[in-house]
Amino acid sequence: MVDLDDVIEAIEDYTYLSAQSSAEAGATPPTNTSANILYATSSRRQGNATRFYAMATLQIAKDSAKAGVTLDDEYTLQAYAYLIQYLYERKFKDFNATSVSSSGDSVTRPGSGALQNYKALFEDNKVIDTTIVRHTDYQNYPADWRNTQLPIDDIKIQN
Repeated sequence: MVDLDDVIEAIEDYTYLSAQSSAEAGATPPTNTSANILYATSSRRQGNATRFYAMATLQIAKDSAKAGVTLDDEYTLQAYAYLIQYLYERKFKDFNATSVSSSGDSVTRPGSGALQNYKALFEDNKVIDTTIVRHTDYQNYPADWRNTQLPIDDIKIQN
């Protein structure tokens, strides 16, 4: 089972963000207060891990059901990390700008890499159905519609 402390470790493992753990937030005085994501508080430039975790939990459940995918714990941690990175980036005005320029320098990007990585986890873990479904009248299927030019008597279909 994945909990918030595991997700905080995953954020630091899979993204460029730093995050404050529950132990760091509970210390007197709190430590790691300059992290990108604080455990239970936030500021104008810092995110709230508890709130992001709640939002990500709902989104991952919806996307898992929609894709028909059940992610194991490690992929779930990756999904949380990428989705929380995306939620963190959304806090800022130009989070999805395709190009940003300053003092003559410019950077162009296709969109949020975090969201693309998140969506790829569901695509990569889909189970492909390889069940062969026979036509309801496969024994009397018109010869002209077959993919082979072999005479119909030469084709043996076994059930």
